[in-house]
Amino acid sequence: MALWSIGIALVIVCTTRIIMLGGETAVALMLGVSTLAGVAYLGANPILCRILLRMHDEMMTDRRPEPAIWARFHYLQVFEAACLLADVEPRVIAVRQPGPAKEWYDVLVNSIIARELRLPPELRENNINHVDESTVITKRALQTFAADRGVICASLEAHAERPGSD
Repeated sequence: MALWSIGIALVIVCTTRIIMLGGETAVALMLGVSTLAGVAYLGANPILCRILLRMHDEMMTDRRPEPAIWARFHYLQVFEAACLLADVEPRVIAVRQPGPAKEWYDVLVNSIIARELRLPPELRENNINHVDESTVITKRALQTFAADRGVICASLEAHAERPGSD
């Protein structure tokens, strides 16, 4: 906020000085107004960006996954699986911040390392101890994992195609 007031003071002082030294009034006012607009933009831009990012994050945290969409996937990345178990829209940022998705992510990673949750043979890595957000698991293995723990997740249920739908 201090830079904002310094910018306004600088515009007023410079514009007044140009007029007092006999400069063209129209040119001085034009320079003053354009400089003031620049100061206003640079001063307000970070604030506006923070407000928009906060609004976006709040909208995304309230969103739940659409079961009809996620039921069609046969493979999931670990971050997606964790978000679905936490019943939030899958986003990498959700497993990096404290909350249910992060807790499920930690459980899934530990279960993969302990070989309780098996990776698909065609995707099994040589080093199973290196598991990150992009590690791929099958939906069937995740369904078994969730069922063993008594977790009911609509996004993991088999999606029944309606007759006549493509």
